[in-house]
Amino acid sequence: MANISTTCSSALPTATAKAREYITETYCSGIQPLFAAQPLRCYLGNAPTLKQVGRECGDEFVVAWLSKQIHEYVKTLSTADQLRTADIQNLALVIYSAYSSLNLEEVMLFFSRLAAGIYGIVGYSNARGENITARIRQFLEDRRREIERYERECERMERAAEDERRRKYAVSNQEYKRLLAAFAAERFGGDEDKAREHIVAHPEEFQNYAHSALEDARA
Repeated sequence: MANISTTCSSALPTATAKAREYITETYCSGIQPLFAAQPLRCYLGNAPTLKQVGRECGDEFVVAWLSKQIHEYVKTLSTADQLRTADIQNLALVIYSAYSSLNLEEVMLFFSRLAAGIYGIVGYSNARGENITARIRQFLEDRRREIERYERECERMERAAEDERRRKYAVSNQEYKRLLAAFAAERFGGDEDKAREHIVAHPEEFQNYAHSALEDARA
């Protein structure tokens, strides 16, 4: 297997050495299965992309890191389906070249799902690089659907919260007149016509005033 060096030498700038060490420790291949339980964190978190890591740590480092991730996955295959080191490194290079926009956690999530059989069985003497990269397209489609589902759920929750807020602060016509009179007295010397004109131009200000007055009355 390719070795990922995290040591600092005269040929390796300190910042690069520290970046390599951070990536190696934070995204080690042995914790791949943990990411299967947190897909949204993988999609929406702050993990750097392969392209970003390449800029900071070098292309060879990214290929070596990917090789370790692939090797971790290959360990789940039967003896007959084991990939050679050269095949693993070539597959790593292909993934880096074609899918550099994936972040590191997404890569680890993909291989953990692949090992779990979510994208079908790659083995049975069929474990070739192209059969693995073909599953990445399915992974990307799943990512799109899962993010869209999450966004729809967030929108639903926001609408529910807004509906609850409106219900909580809904007032009768009589209560509105009382609030309008109080608002006019406080801001416009009791002139309700001026108060109404102001409310039309600045509706949120009156809403906040009404909410505060209602909260005070309920306290």
